[in-house]
Amino acid sequence: MFTTEDDGDFKETEVETCAQLFLRLASKPSLEFLDRHLFPCNFPKPGEVIEIHGSSATGKTELLMNLMSKCILPKRWKGIEIDGFEAEVLFIDTDYKFSVMKLHQMLKKQLLKIINLKSVEEFSSSSSGDTKRQKQTDSSSMGEAVKVKIDESVLEELVKSSLDRLYLVKCSSTNQLLITLHSIEAIFSQHPQLTVLMLDNLSAFYWEDRIRTGDNWTKFEELNNKVLTLLQTLIKEYNLVLFLTKNSTPMQGVKGGKASSSTDLDQNESFNTKSWCKISNYRLILTRTDFPFPIMVDGDKRHSSFCVKVFYQGQQHQCKLYISSDGISYA
Repeated sequence: MFTTEDDGDFKETEVETCAQLFLRLASKPSLEFLDRHLFPCNFPKPGEVIEIHGSSATGKTELLMNLMSKCILPKRWKGIEIDGFEAEVLFIDTDYKFSVMKLHQMLKKQLLKIINLKSVEEFSSSSSGDTKRQKQTDSSSMGEAVKVKIDESVLEELVKSSLDRLYLVKCSSTNQLLITLHSIEAIFSQHPQLTVLMLDNLSAFYWEDRIRTGDNWTKFEELNNKVLTLLQTLIKEYNLVLFLTKNSTPMQGVKGGKASSSTDLDQNESFNTKSWCKISNYRLILTRTDFPFPIMVDGDKRHSSFCVKVFYQGQQHQCKLYISSDGISYA
């Protein structure tokens, strides 16, 4: 499309279809109160980027899966508040660490815990003014109700409906990632409820790309900037929240082809170019606090213990978390 200026010259302007306009302006499920420990004062909004940093085995993928489960769980079921967001998520796996079966088991355990807890709370509230005899009667009937609510087939149906909101893509190289980012635009155009884009792990192909580009740091940056540009376009055009994980070096970082000797994890560079730091709104840094052995919590169960530091608009806070087969719990 061309428009004329006052001096008679023509100027090219951008054109978008009605479908593109609708998708760009369509309301997405809000992620307010997604995680009050990580985002106590603010919450990820459309167009924002959340980076999750950490060295190997610091729980980056597990944290991403925990956030994912909250996004895809239903808001409520048969009057019981599940506190999910019913938001659709597209997950790009470059490390091939993501396990659908692990997510399936996590969702079942979380739903079972939530339904049992909410059922007890509702029963306690409804019977607060009853007599002792009435309470005993209600308690017996509630036991039967809970059995129905936690039936295996019911749980499976809830988990299936949640997994229907997840789209999984796997990439084995930067070139494949670039092709994927070009092609998934069709998915976003067909699914207005797609709210979250997750990428695990952005730095998976770092050494492969360094070998391909040799000592030419400029070519390496150009390759990374192509990925950056495509991601920025997607989150802007489709009002997405982007979560991505990146490896960071515990002893030294790489910047401009040169190694730095900083031992402070907060100052370490990730295995990517400096351009990425410019687009991040949140930066989460994970460190393991129980090395080399998991600690004992919940009786005789052993959980991995981690510390996460959250940086946002010049502010920072930190919290401690545990990772188990049930997901993440905070200290």
